[in-house]
Amino acid sequence: MGCQICKDTDPHEIELDGNDQPQQKKLKSAKKPRALKSSPPKTFIPSKHVSTVQAGFTIDSIAQISSDSFAVGLSNGVIAVYSISSSAATQQYTLSGHTGTVKALIKLKDGRLCSGGGDSSMKIWRLYERRLDVDITPHTNWVNALLQPKDSDIVITGSSDNTIKVIDLLNSNQVSHTFNVEKNVDCLCDLGENKFASNSGDGIVIWDLNTKTKLHEFEGAFSTVVSMVYLESGQLITGAVNGNIKIYDINTKQRVATLKDSGKLGMIAMVSKNVLAVTIGNGIKL
Repeated sequence: MGCQICKDTDPHEIELDGNDQPQQKKLKSAKKPRALKSSPPKTFIPSKHVSTVQAGFTIDSIAQISSDSFAVGLSNGVIAVYSISSSAATQQYTLSGHTGTVKALIKLKDGRLCSGGGDSSMKIWRLYERRLDVDITPHTNWVNALLQPKDSDIVITGSSDNTIKVIDLLNSNQVSHTFNVEKNVDCLCDLGENKFASNSGDGIVIWDLNTKTKLHEFEGAFSTVVSMVYLESGQLITGAVNGNIKIYDINTKQRVATLKDSGKLGMIAMVSKNVLAVTIGNGIKL
């Protein structure tokens, strides 16, 4: 819809005098209507590249800690914490304890860092003391995904052992419930209102934490789903290894769109209201 300027034409316009007082100024009549000046559309320009992190091992997970620091999980079981300056990202310290790759990382609302690894364990770290705080092994296979729902005191873990565990942080970090799926779990996503989504191999499952039940299961993507992002509009965007990106409406329980790419998809994320970032192979597509 175009923008309507001055629906009722006023023969006068307001201008300010030297004392910032409004005065009436008579407009001269013109044979041709005045052309409206339009500003060129603003173009998104990425910030200047400042540093390349050389971790020495494959980076399998990443989590933001603060506005100027982040942590990465490495294939050798180490978590490396970096600070960001105007010119470089510098490694500050490392956390060691996993005996397998650190597959998942999230920052908890209390400021601690939670990690999941190929050693089937979930660990929680106190960053300021740089020490391990909680060490449990809730699964029998890789811990691939972690989630702390908003305003909750639980951590949800997803594993290659085809289970999802709910860890109660206020009750000695015990497993309070187990959801069973048919295939491996690689990603989790908070949907709000005590609901969350997980993959089950190539399928998508919606869960209710209150009733501990499965609410709905969407059709598969014919390839393992490895990433999800949820929009406030009620749409769940999922990405699969084969490059298929599917968009589902949680309210109507319908698939609303499918985007395809021939590359190997890694992660997806919303970088602005209508822009989706997708990692394909070694690159990023917007």
